Amino acid sequence: MHVSRQKAKIPACPAEGWLSDGRRVLHFQPVVWDRWQQSLEVTSGQVFPDGAPPLLQRRARLSREEAVVLWKERCAEGWKRCVPQWRPPKVPSH
Repeated sequence: MHVSRQKAKIPACPAEGWLSDGRRVLHFQPVVWDRWQQSLEVTSGQVFPDGAPPLLQRRARLSREEAVVLWKERCAEGWKRCVPQWRPPKVPSH
């Protein structure tokens, strides 16, 4: 019996995305998306099974290319798409 692994597709247009390995979570949120520049804010955090508030650990702004590399690396490590794990903070506008 052939079992195919479903790959998480990377959106070509601005869309937020969530990945998790069951305990750690990455949230990808587009912040700048135009013809000349595309960047995403990536927030990492840890979720707790008892329903406690998540521990947000790091926030970084990456180019689309860097975010795609990170997404692919995590998927190759076994991370899966997941539902939102927290309400993302508002991104300050420039």
